[in-house]
Amino acid sequence: MSFGKRGFTFIEIILGMGIVIFLSASMFRIISVSNTQQGLNMNAEKVKAILRLAQAYSLSIPQDEVDPRHICGFGLRRNNSTTATLYYLYIDNYDNTPIACESISDLRYSNGDLKIENIKTITLDNGYTLGSSPSPDIFFKTPYGRVIFNGIELSGTGLANLSIVNSNTSDSKIIQVNSSGKINF
Repeated sequence: MSFGKRGFTFIEIILGMGIVIFLSASMFRIISVSNTQQGLNMNAEKVKAILRLAQAYSLSIPQDEVDPRHICGFGLRRNNSTTATLYYLYIDNYDNTPIACESISDLRYSNGDLKIENIKTITLDNGYTLGSSPSPDIFFKTPYGRVIFNGIELSGTGLANLSIVNSNTSDSKIIQVNSSGKINF
């Protein structure tokens, strides 16, 4: 009975280590891409949820007969690269100025004619920004939720776009609101 040398050659060991290193590097890349997409999706869902809240409010807020205040609609405005505010516009004495809510170009956060009430501010996670510029203002006009983007009513195939950007990788996710109010990305 003869016994030969058993074991691995140096080349076999190097080759085996190379395969393990290659597989490990591939797996880390997959995990990194997955985490980036997950972060983009989570922040996009946060913005999408607040847009849906504005839309739901604009479709469901009844006008109180006793309250002289008339709500024109609800919107979302980008404050800076990481925050946005849900707000509504109203007029105090609707009986004296019933057309105040009809001027589409005035239905913006920054106008001076209607009063603004901030409801909630959202902040994106660290490393993510609202990449749209100039500061977009998406507004849903009561009572039917018509979509107004930066003072212009969307019609036909018009879209309002907000982008969420990962600051480290420059990957992005676009949130779109179409003229009928459908919100998706």
